[in-house]
Amino acid sequence: MKDGIFTPKDKKISLIILICGAVLFLVMVIIAIFDFPMMLRPKPQKGIRVGYISDLQKRASAVGLETFRAIMLGVKDYNADYIRLEAAHAANVAEFREAYFNLRDEGVKIFIIGGNSTILMDIKEFVEEDKVFVFNIFANADELLSEDGYFIRNISDAKSEAKAIAGYVNKKFPQKKLLIMQDSNNYIYTKSFADTFTNEVKLDYSVIKTDFIKNNVGDLEKKIKSKAFDVVYINAGGTLESGDIVRLIHIINPDAKIIISPWLNNHAFFKIIGVSVKELIVPALFVFDQSNPKIRKFDESFKNTFETVPGTIHSYLGYEAIEILISAFEKRNYSPKKIYDYITGKDNFETVIGTINFDKYGNASREFKFYKYSEGKFIYDE
Repeated sequence: MKDGIFTPKDKKISLIILICGAVLFLVMVIIAIFDFPMMLRPKPQKGIRVGYISDLQKRASAVGLETFRAIMLGVKDYNADYIRLEAAHAANVAEFREAYFNLRDEGVKIFIIGGNSTILMDIKEFVEEDKVFVFNIFANADELLSEDGYFIRNISDAKSEAKAIAGYVNKKFPQKKLLIMQDSNNYIYTKSFADTFTNEVKLDYSVIKTDFIKNNVGDLEKKIKSKAFDVVYINAGGTLESGDIVRLIHIINPDAKIIISPWLNNHAFFKIIGVSVKELIVPALFVFDQSNPKIRKFDESFKNTFETVPGTIHSYLGYEAIEILISAFEKRNYSPKKIYDYITGKDNFETVIGTINFDKYGNASREFKFYKYSEGKFIYDE
């Protein structure tokens, strides 16, 4: 500008500024249009406390710790920094009860619990009386179903599981002899499964009940050798010790078809088995392969964060649990009842594992698939 008069150079600069301003305004409009739902979505309140109870120090700590890592990863991946995770160690019934009481008394009303059916049954009445919310990712005994409490579980109940596996056995192995190895650990679950399974299966069967942890190998070997069998089902209450049972059966009868419990579907178990067992049949909600892009993304995120791959199905279930809780929180559901009503009232959730929905009792609807595991690879069977 010279003597109050715009020169051609001034006009050019003004035009550039005007164009830049218009472009910036247009960009802001586009962002507002496409991000409008996010702008409307209320941010969850800060400091939502979620208690996690599992074995973090003892025999099953590999599973408990890895599951907690997966839950923490879910909070990170979804930028849910408004969630305050509070973990407590517990390895048996008494310790779980104490850990639950401690967190409850400190004001925690939302829990993710990684304990078996025996443990969950012990605290069930307190959970119902206290009206807290419990997301159960380990236990599937039928007795846990309740109309009085706010229990959710993202695993199939024992009855549905038993029917699915019995149906597979009936179809694949007609006229064969079946041996059922029933673990006395976590007996509420193994008995619940066995009651339905033995009613549904059409094969001639025999049962050996034993403590998978404390059994006498010599005595157990004699019992197994006394049975005639072509097919074996491992009704396991735990993980690691089941590997020794499977290897023993394979040594005694190398041609027997061995079907493992769905909850043995983890890297720790397969590492114990090694290459000593030629083939296993695995009922599964999913397998540890990379065909599912959501599972692949989770595995990559887990490895990048913790420098190892997830090795247990419960890690995926824990991640799925926090995914579902985050969905509830984002809809401003904070109280146990509102969370429960939201989860049981929603048609479907799309999670790391796949599509899941819940009935009015908080029970998940899931479909089992069957795979053959051989030489470190899963082969789809049915």
